Amino acid sequence: MWGIQGYEPAPLTMANEIFAGHGADFAALIGRRLGRASALTFASDGSWCSTGPLVLHFDSSQQLEVLVEGFATLYLSWNTIDLHTEVEQDEDPDLALAWSDLDAPELRPVLGAKVRNVWILERNFRVPQPDGEIIEAWLLAGLEFAFEPDGRTLQLGIGLDELVLAAERPESDGWRRRHAYPRS
Repeated sequence: MWGIQGYEPAPLTMANEIFAGHGADFAALIGRRLGRASALTFASDGSWCSTGPLVLHFDSSQQLEVLVEGFATLYLSWNTIDLHTEVEQDEDPDLALAWSDLDAPELRPVLGAKVRNVWILERNFRVPQPDGEIIEAWLLAGLEFAFEPDGRTLQLGIGLDELVLAAERPESDGWRRRHAYPRS
């Protein structure tokens, strides 16, 4: 996938899939420090390719790989991307990609901090019907990491094929959080 050797994550579209398939891995992140983030950047100008995978590096060599697709699909994998391996390139040199450490304002306050909690984010999707009925569903919206000591957060949101980073929690009735791991 994405021209990255060995990278074949499965699509996740529901919070329960994340909880069941990755909950134990998220629980293992509690107390670990976020060391850095790596992403594909355009060789022409160094800008982040937000449609590609983001790799979060935690101490103890744990690596979380996140990719989004569409309106509510998240791909998660652990320790499968080798950042020293070149990515297959497009013929257009302006689209050439390379792995780089990501320097984003949303990341800076949490780098080096310990993970306190991991949440699955969902958003309420409501569609009014011509007959007045409203179809409603909770759609997968991303992940949120809270960090010690002050509770700063980092959100990895799904934004129509782009990964969106945010430091602020969504504060509306249209959002909810669920633990991403079993609680004891």
